[in-house]
Amino acid sequence: MANWLISVKYEEFDLESAYEELPVIYWSNHAENQNAGFQLGDHVYIYVTQPVSKVMYQFKVLDQSGNNYPIEQRKYWKMKEEIDSYTGNFSVFQKVCKLDKTSLTRDYFIQSGLLPKTDTLQARRTDRNKALNHPIKLLLDFIADQFQTDHIEYDYPDEAGLENETFPEGAKQTVLVNKYERNPEARAKCIEIHGTRCYVCGLSFEHMYGS
Repeated sequence: MANWLISVKYEEFDLESAYEELPVIYWSNHAENQNAGFQLGDHVYIYVTQPVSKVMYQFKVLDQSGNNYPIEQRKYWKMKEEIDSYTGNFSVFQKVCKLDKTSLTRDYFIQSGLLPKTDTLQARRTDRNKALNHPIKLLLDFIADQFQTDHIEYDYPDEAGLENETFPEGAKQTVLVNKYERNPEARAKCIEIHGTRCYVCGLSFEHMYGS
């Protein structure tokens, strides 16, 4: 499995609407060598060009479709001549996550030393076969960490038996929250004022749970 960073031109393709409305998104796979392009299971992060100038989307490569491009996806192209002139193969992207964070802007990458000022993030890049200290590997690791931090995971039991192809679930997400210990002085003051008995049902919390 490899990570990719690719770009979408804001003035050419309406990725925001496509992400909200389509179950999967077909993306051009320009690699002449099949082993050099997107592989099943790869994670793809997409940078949206100016005026957005930010990495906002994470996808997972779900399938390869040859040169078949669904007609319903064509409407999201603002400049349809771009897709009409493409004769190569497509990969099928599964939606994973959408973020809007300052730490994923091109300016932030430059300020953090992750990207040269001359790099406009137009070229595709991958960390496949890259050394741990390679600049592309470091940039993609940082981007992946940003998405992982905001990942929300729902881990409910499948009581309805819906985990099958008829009822496909979305991507897992994880949410991080802060948990604070109750201040002991505030707790003691609260008991002093309100006591330890429930005003509604009369239950004694002290008797039930101890002091």
